[in-house]
Amino acid sequence: MASNTLSHADVGFFLVVWTLYTAMMWVAAMRIHAAMASTFTLLLLGFVGLDLAHFGYPALTKPTAVILILCALNAWYMMAAAIYAQVFGKQVLPLGKPWINPAPEWVSQPQPARKAA
Repeated sequence: MASNTLSHADVGFFLVVWTLYTAMMWVAAMRIHAAMASTFTLLLLGFVGLDLAHFGYPALTKPTAVILILCALNAWYMMAAAIYAQVFGKQVLPLGKPWINPAPEWVSQPQPARKAA
């Protein structure tokens, strides 16, 4: 009968996949606002720390936990900013400017729809 438990390596590779996904989202997050960019930066550092701790550097577990707690605090701040903006009808909590220009010149802007003749 097959075992339904995950091996140590299975869990590690699961973490690595989430690290890669987080890295892709990190690039996009830098174009939204500073709060999103800093949250994803901390999340990416946290996943890298978990990967390293899992695959041979267990001393990184506690520093990584601190990084991920800071990440959670950032995420809570962003959620508070979103809720306050909805409740008060304006941006109350500052989120900061994007780390990367959200609309560089080389990105084409959508063209208005043309009327059929």
